[in-house]
Amino acid sequence: MRVSREWRAAALSMASCELVFDGERSNGAQRLQQMLQSPLRRHVSHLRVDLDTPCSTDLLAQFAERMPHLHSLDSMLHITPHAVVFQPQLRSLRLRARPSFHFKGIHQLAIDAAARLQHLTDLTLDRLVPGASYAPLTVVPTLTRLDLAGAGRWKEDLAAQAQQLRALHQLRSLSACVLPLSVLLASPHQLQLVDLTARAQSEADVSALASLPALTRLQLKRLKAPHVDFLHSLPVLTSLHLSFAHETVVDVPRCTAVLQSCARLQELALYDGSVRFTSAQLVSCLERMSKLHFLRLEWCFESGSLSFLSAGCLSTSLTSLYLDGFRQRVPLEEISHINALCNLRHLTLSNCVFTKKLPRMQSRSFKPPSSMLPKLQSYAFLKAA
Repeated sequence: MRVSREWRAAALSMASCELVFDGERSNGAQRLQQMLQSPLRRHVSHLRVDLDTPCSTDLLAQFAERMPHLHSLDSMLHITPHAVVFQPQLRSLRLRARPSFHFKGIHQLAIDAAARLQHLTDLTLDRLVPGASYAPLTVVPTLTRLDLAGAGRWKEDLAAQAQQLRALHQLRSLSACVLPLSVLLASPHQLQLVDLTARAQSEADVSALASLPALTRLQLKRLKAPHVDFLHSLPVLTSLHLSFAHETVVDVPRCTAVLQSCARLQELALYDGSVRFTSAQLVSCLERMSKLHFLRLEWCFESGSLSFLSAGCLSTSLTSLYLDGFRQRVPLEEISHINALCNLRHLTLSNCVFTKKLPRMQSRSFKPPSSMLPKLQSYAFLKAA
């Protein structure tokens, strides 16, 4: 068991705290039992449990009695296959399983148990097996966030599971990368999502996004479409994380024209794929984004110029910048465009090769406290391999 000084201090001051329990292979369950006997247990509000050996559901059930302030549980799902019981006061629950642990029954029992938590707002299910049913979750009125991003890579039962999720009208945030959007968002539906993480594997998936006009945050992975025209249907979008599938031939001028209309964006991340923007095209995309504070660009540069960082209001609005992988060498003088970002707090340069070696003095000037960027809090320069 690992107990931090902060946890002890919080317990002694009667404040809530977080506890991380790393069970050993031989006696993990026994040591967890010992922790439940400690008087400090009553102050734990967030608990993470990693056990390499199965623990009984009776042991899990003791959390409710012995940890009255526990509201968040992150647990490795490696328990004996009996009825699963979680603390009724839980508001956040994350269940994980080892890759080799594929007992279907216990996964379904865990979902059924989560459905009995009437205060649950946030549920993360990792590495579930094919055939798991999400239908029981429809009776949890407070459930607003469901994360299934790591819930397997199988192809069976996906359409059926997407149909089940359509009944979760209370959801506002959904991460479901393996499920087909064309089924999940088929008209008519009553989903009112504002936050979505998914994959668009077809034109039908892309078209289905138009049925979510209230989306404010979209993370779209491995997009298999040559354009981003669907953004015209998302008028209140403020955060966009986008990556194209490597085999996709992207219409960059068309994408540039659409991104020009996204003036409301506050976060923008474009990840590696077949898309390549010139500096002029990036200027066109960014110059109207007056509220943009987060910018992440990975392997999507056609030219080695940083002049796009001087576009529009970026010099004052940008607080976080992550640049990774220029396809051409960057003239050292281009560093001046970074120096002009007066409100920058976080800076990462990765796989960025300059025409001349970045002087040690220049690199040091970025490290907080920075004379060039006085508000900078973190800086990382990762050399190209």
